[in-house]
Formats: sequence, structure tokens, C-alpha cells
Amino acid sequence: MPRCQVRVMSPSAPIAAGLLLAALLLLAAPAAAEEFSGCLPSIGLSLRRLSSLQSGAWTGTSSMEVLDYDPFSKLTAVVEARAANVLALLVVNHADPANPSIHLRVNVSSSAGEGATVGVPNSVAVYNGYAALSLDGVPSTAPGILRIYNLASGVKVGEAVLPGCAMPDSVAWTRDGGRIVVACEGEPATQEVRGSDPAVDPNPVGAVAIVTVTRTGSYTPAGSYPTYFFGLSSKLLSFQTYIDSLSDKAYSALLEKGLKVDPRLPKSAAGRDIEPEYVAIPSDRKNLNAYITLQENNAVAVVDLTAGRERIKAIWPLGWKNWTRYAIDPSDKDGTRLRTVPGLYSWLQPDTIVHKAIGSRSYLFIANEGDSKAEALAAKDLTPAALDPAVFPDAAALLADAEVGRLAIDPLSGLKNGYDKTKAFDKQGPYSRLFAYGGRSWAILDAENGRVVYESGDGLEQLMASNPVTARCFNCDRNANTPDTRSDNAGPEPEAVEVFKLGDKTFAAIGMERMGGFVLYDVSNPTAPVLGGYVYNRNFDPALGTNTAALGDLAPEGIKFVSAADSNSGKPLLLLANEVSSTVSAWEITTC
Repeated sequence: MPRCQVRVMSPSAPIAAGLLLAALLLLAAPAAAEEFSGCLPSIGLSLRRLSSLQSGAWTGTSSMEVLDYDPFSKLTAVVEARAANVLALLVVNHADPANPSIHLRVNVSSSAGEGATVGVPNSVAVYNGYAALSLDGVPSTAPGILRIYNLASGVKVGEAVLPGCAMPDSVAWTRDGGRIVVACEGEPATQEVRGSDPAVDPNPVGAVAIVTVTRTGSYTPAGSYPTYFFGLSSKLLSFQTYIDSLSDKAYSALLEKGLKVDPRLPKSAAGRDIEPEYVAIPSDRKNLNAYITLQENNAVAVVDLTAGRERIKAIWPLGWKNWTRYAIDPSDKDGTRLRTVPGLYSWLQPDTIVHKAIGSRSYLFIANEGDSKAEALAAKDLTPAALDPAVFPDAAALLADAEVGRLAIDPLSGLKNGYDKTKAFDKQGPYSRLFAYGGRSWAILDAENGRVVYESGDGLEQLMASNPVTARCFNCDRNANTPDTRSDNAGPEPEAVEVFKLGDKTFAAIGMERMGGFVLYDVSNPTAPVLGGYVYNRNFDPALGTNTAALGDLAPEGIKFVSAADSNSGKPLLLLANEVSSTVSAWEITTC
């Protein structure tokens, strides 16, 4: 029986919310319609963009990645990864958020003459004036590297190679600063090779590194604070070891609940396909877990951080989404046309994850961006005969370009009789379900058991379609104002999440990688969030095309909340690292 472990919403609810927001936008948006700032009355917050600091020449290519803010120094650490240009830890001074400046840039990898041994930087996290930076090894399947830098001076004060931790991605300090948790993504060398065999080496096993940070010495520069040096030692937690500990029945149960593992791999090698993405550390010091998204695998892992007994304790599959219950635009050749599609499903596949306590319970917030590997096909690459006629009675019509024909689908899943290893990956069938990548949504999980207590359904796409500003460039890409170009992939691709408290209320900001900006919600009641609205700094005029320099802040990779107490201005802020525009933007939050 088809399984859907997400909360069912009425498709009409997000439409009504979107239309209400559209009316509010008409009243509050500036005439140029290039930026929304002002009051979101349904949640009582007002947003005003203070600044957008550009780090260098506008290239329209990947640049800014993750960011984190240090309350101690009022400095923001940003991963800068502009291809073939600058690879660096960028430190931005946000003492005056309306007039930020580049404090310093620490070049790494090929930008520092160490490209033969040190790869690209991936992620950063700060603690009391220090930044932990993860970097690939060379090649990327080799053990990765973790460094610690003093934010004020840029001095490297700690470094370690992480054995068994290939492609270290997200990093997070524990609350006491004594350890750093690293997601070792371990993508295969053939990640971009169409239909590549996951059993072929090198394909590192996904893992989690627990790095103990020990102070080894210090010095005090004249007129400054002490600078400490750190020794780093790591412990590796392998997902293959965890899977080996499961009975065959328990492992099969995970697959049945939606853990996505390449069926060409046996259980004894399944860890090769596990790719940890993003780490969340609980805000509650008594909670000794870390929570890690396994994006490509459609799951969240729970890691026990009890000192000396660290272990992977659980994997929570996230089920799948049934597009007969929600509306979707699956084609880039049909304009804006949201509809239900029988037989179409999606993996949720979250990227960012945030832990937050609300009331007496704890929750996990995830952005269901979606991600595929080189096995992805366009649905029309399947012949009509490959679709089960009992489910798809008019397969030829369904596979037309204006329907789902161009939609990226997972050919390894949804097979009526399971995967046939005697056939090529793109010659399978019959399919009783078609699986797309990404939930085009965000969700809230109960942190005690992984149960989905809320999932936004089709709300984000409905919002973008009904907003008179964004409707002009519905599902456009992050670097071009060409409408509908992302509908056949993962739509608006919510990627970043931040959750914060103001007064007695809790709010969530969901960053929209393709459309730019973020959507704000009041999540004080986690089972029934209240939509505030869409906040953006982007000109959506299709006539601008690929003129990225004229578009605004593009592709938020990370969002960080700064409380009023930690902000020099005395007002709370949201800081965004915008990948394509190479900008760090600061938004001031007030009540209204």
C-alpha cells in the first residue's frame, strides 16, 4: 500500500493563505516591486533589509556557502567557494549591520597555494571567537580536514586530518565547545557519471566524525584578548557499522519506511550510499544527541554524543509524499499549472536541520530541498510500456513534455516487482509509482521519535504562484529570470532553515534557494504554523533574463538569527549568505 508519513493538508488552505498574502503585498510592497520589506500582520513581525555586502566581483556563479555569527566578536564567518577564483574563510564585521565590512579573508586550498593537499572549503561554525572550517582532502574521496581559526586575527590555531571522513560537510560545536560534530558526506568519485555503479571504488562510506577539542597553549597579542591553540583528535562513527548491527528484518523495515539506498548495493555495502549532509545540536544542554540529515537517503540520523560512548543510535526514514494529495507543477513547458498527479510521489530529502525546544517538547525543522545522483532520468526516458497500466492507464500522455515527461525522477525506486539487477538502471520496469526528488516543502519532526507533526504540503509553490510579484517568474532559477525553469526539477528548493524566539513566540525562516529570499512562519504551535509572508530582495522581471547583477540577493545557502542581546544595534537580525550573488544580507526584525 502506498505510504505517506506526512500530515495531510487541504490543497485549498495554502491557496487561501497565498491569496491573502498577495493582497497584503499589494499594499506593502514598494512600487518597483524589487524588494519586500514591511509588516507581516498575520505573525506581527516587520522586516527591513539593512545591507547586502558583496564580497567581490559579481560572477553569477557559486560563491557564498554556509555562515555563522559570533556574538563575542560581532563577526560573521562565511564559507567562500567561488569556483576557480577565491576559496576562503571570509570574516565580515557586523558591528554596524547597516554598514558591514570585510574584516579579513583567509585564503585556503588553491587560493593559498595548498591545492595539492587541501580541497575546497565546505562549512563553518563558530564558538566564542573561533571558527571551525571543514575542507575536502585531495582528491575529494580522501580524508577531509578540519581547521580552527581565530576570527579576529585569522590565525590558524588548530588542524587535523580526519581519517575515514571523506568530503566533510556540515560542522557544529557542542554547547560547551569541547567537541565538533562533522558530517562526512563521502560522495563517490563518479558522483556525476550517469548511471555510475555505487560498488565501484572510490566510494567512501558515509560517517560522522566526533572531534575532541583540547586547549594546548595561548598567547596574548598587544591590546587584544588571549588567543588559544587547540589540539584535535577524532573518533569516526561509520554508517556501515551501524547498518551491520541491524538484523536483516530491521534493515528491510527502514527501506520500507522510506530510507533510500541504491538497490544495487547489498546490506553489507549500503554505507557507501549514505551521505550525511547537515548537523543540528540541541539547544538543550541536557539533550546529548546530534541530529543529522541524510539528504540523498531521505532520512535523519540520531547520534548519541555521550562522552566516551558516542554512537549512531537510529536512522529515521521520512517516508514519501503523494502528489494525489497536493498540487505540483512538474513541467517547465506548461507555464504555471499546479495540479495533482496520480502515481507521482516525492522523496522529502532535507538539507538543513535545526533543533528547537518549544514548550515542554523538542522539535526538528527541516527544509526538503531534494537532491539526486547521476542515476536521475527524465520521466520520458522511460517508455510508456515501462509504466504499470493499472496505475498509469494513459502513460503516453503522462510522459509528454507538458505533463511529467521532463520531470527528474528516480529510476531505482517505485518498481512494482523491485529492482532487477539483470537489467541496466535505465531499462527497469514496470513502475507502479514514479518518484521525484525533494518535497518542495519544509517540515517539523518530533525530536523524540522522528514523527512528522507538520509538513507544508504544496504551500510554497502555491504561495509563489499566487503572489503577484513572484508569479511573473514562478519557479525561476537562482541565476536567471526565466519563468518555470525549475518546475521539472525540485521547484523552489527550500534549502536553509533558521528557528528563533522573540518574546513568547517562536518563528521559522525558510530560505528559498532558487527564488531567493525566505518565507516566515509563526511556529509557536508546531502542528499548525501560521504563514507570515515571503521576504525577498530580488527583481523578478523576466526581461532581465540572465543579468544577475540586476537581480538582487540570489540563492540563500544559510540563514542565521542574531538576538537583540547579541546584536550591536540592539535589534534582532537575520543574516543570509546568498550563494550566487556573492552577498551577505542583513535584515532587521521588529514587531508590528
